[in-house]
Order: sequence, then C-alpha cells, then structure tokens
Amino acid sequence: MAYYKVPENLAGKTLDDLMKQYGGTTSVYGQFTGLPTNAPLTAGQTFQLQDVPGTSFTGSTEGQNIARLFQPGTSPEEQKAATFQEEERGRLGEFTGRLQKVPEELEAVRQAMGIPEAFQTFGAAGTAARGISGTIRDLPQAVQQALSGQGVTAGQLAGRTAAEIKGLQPAIESATRGLEASGAGLQNLLSEFGSRTQAAFTGLGLEAQMLGQNIGQEFDLFKQQISSDLDRELANLSRQTTLDVAQLNRATQLAQLEQTASNIDFVDLGDRIGIFDFAGNLLRTEKKGKLGTLGDDGW
Repeated sequence: MAYYKVPENLAGKTLDDLMKQYGGTTSVYGQFTGLPTNAPLTAGQTFQLQDVPGTSFTGSTEGQNIARLFQPGTSPEEQKAATFQEEERGRLGEFTGRLQKVPEELEAVRQAMGIPEAFQTFGAAGTAARGISGTIRDLPQAVQQALSGQGVTAGQLAGRTAAEIKGLQPAIESATRGLEASGAGLQNLLSEFGSRTQAAFTGLGLEAQMLGQNIGQEFDLFKQQISSDLDRELANLSRQTTLDVAQLNRATQLAQLEQTASNIDFVDLGDRIGIFDFAGNLLRTEKKGKLGTLGDDGW
C-alpha cells in the first residue's frame, strides 16, 4: 500500500479538524490512515494507507481529501535507505574535502623536512661541478691563446697547461664531494618523504575503499599521480647527479693526461716533430702542424 506524510500546513491539526473542514467521517479518516482521530498531526509524520472494507479510497470523500491534502511518503525501509545515502554523501563530501587538502599537507611536510633547501644546495653543487668541468675542458685552448706569439714550444705549452690544471685539482675534488654529498642527502630526504606519503595514503586508501568502488578507483588514480611525480623527481635527481659526476670524472681524466703530457718534450726534426721523454727516448713523431692543442688521445 501507498505511504503518505503530513505536510507543514497540517501540522497541529487533528483528523477531527479535517472532517469538520473538508467533510467526511472521522472514523473513516482514522481507518484509512491508522492514526488517532483526535491527536495533533506533526509535519513529516508518515503513515501507510489502509484498506477500509466496503469503502473506496479513490471514490470516497475521505480518500480524496487524504490524497489531496497529504503528500506522498516513503516506507520506513525507504526512509532508512535515504538516511543512509545522505550520511554516505556526507562522509563522501568530508573525505573528498580532506583529499583535496593532501597536496597542501604534503607540501608542508616537504617544507618542514627542508627538501626545497636541499634542492637549492644540490643545484648549487651541480653548478659548481659544471663550472669547474668547463674550466678544465677549455683550459688547453685558453693557455694556448694566452701564450700565442711568445715562442713557446709544445712541451712548454703542455707543461703550463698541466700546471694550471694541477692547481684546479683541489677544486675538482671539492666539487665532486659536494655534489655527491648533496645528491645523497637529497636522495635520502626524498626517500623518507616517499615513505611518509605512503603512510599517509594507507589510512585514506582503506577509507576510500569503504566509500565504494568509484571513490576507491579515483583515490588510486590520485595516489598513483602523486607517487609517479615523486618517482620522476627521484629519477631526475639520479640522472642529473650521474651527468655532473661524469663531467667531473672526465675533467679528472683530462688533468691526468695533461700531467702525463708535461713529462715529455718536443724536438723539431725538420718536416716532423719528435716526441721524447725526459730520458731522451723517442716516443713517436708527428707531422708539423698537427700539434698545438691536445687531441682526443691526450697528445
């Protein structure tokens, strides 16, 4: 049977009042509604329509008045389901609100852990490493240009270059240590931040699954996005550290080659240049015009 509920305008009235105002029989009103005829009605009060033997609801004055004056209602089961859905919507709204604050909260954690400052330190170390690497890479040509026109031999040129690079060796070592230390420190901070992020997501993930499949899937995507951003950050950090250290290693190797070059001498043999060690042993000869700067093989 259908359910009806009392509208606001009928609150405080009784079924006796309705009979007096709109006609009909009080007892029939009571039989149709199952409510006491002399008790004040309350807004939202719900009742289930009852059969009255020998009386048609749609054909009777009482039935027509009930259908006209009262509003369609819901069963207790439907009311319970509606209340539950409303509560679920409330919980979902509260969860969604908290979820929207997660990026801001994670950023606060990053700040508290000093991750932005660690990035600045790492960036400065990388700049220093690239600077000293570039200086050493360009040094042979710079020395050659500085001594151009002064009548120096190739051996003297190599010796001067080696001396310049030797003076930079402490800077190379310092840049290497600074880069590796700052990179490792930042790596540790990001790893710890990742652990804190996953811990924060654990409770939220359980709650998301309890709120239903859809919100659970949305939360998984949200979590995956933040985790992917962190993984990408770690990968970029590792790649940049590797690149900068590789540059420093190449600079160190160049310095070693230049040191070796400073222990040889060059003698004009006419159409060729002879390369001798300081013991007077001929190491090899090269055509004139090929020497002047160090090539890829260190000579």
